[in-house]
Amino acid sequence: MSDTVHVQAFHNLAPSFLGYHPGARMVRVFAADQPTTGDVAAVCDQVFMLLNIGDDPQFGPADPRAVEYRARGNRSLSMGDVIALSCGPDAEPDYYAICAAGFIPIEAPNIVAVAGHCTTPLP
Repeated sequence: MSDTVHVQAFHNLAPSFLGYHPGARMVRVFAADQPTTGDVAAVCDQVFMLLNIGDDPQFGPADPRAVEYRARGNRSLSMGDVIALSCGPDAEPDYYAICAAGFIPIEAPNIVAVAGHCTTPLP
């Protein structure tokens, strides 16, 4: 992996957050480049933290990416949502579902471009 990785986050449109299930409809809600050391779990954890507390000033200066993410009305990432990592925006990503404790690799999810509750897709 290079010094940066292209990351994307997808909200699961399932009515409950009981975990990821193949075929669940997912909406892409975030995309950016992220510094990396090559450790997949660490990068996924950084994205998870960014989109959960990255706009909270009690944890330090707000990250502009998190502020924009929240300004579009998006909720925090939760169990069952998905994070994708790739070498660039046009490269084929690897997908990881958020679990109760960590992240598991999955096949490409069912990505749709519709809004859901507290979910605003990227254009």
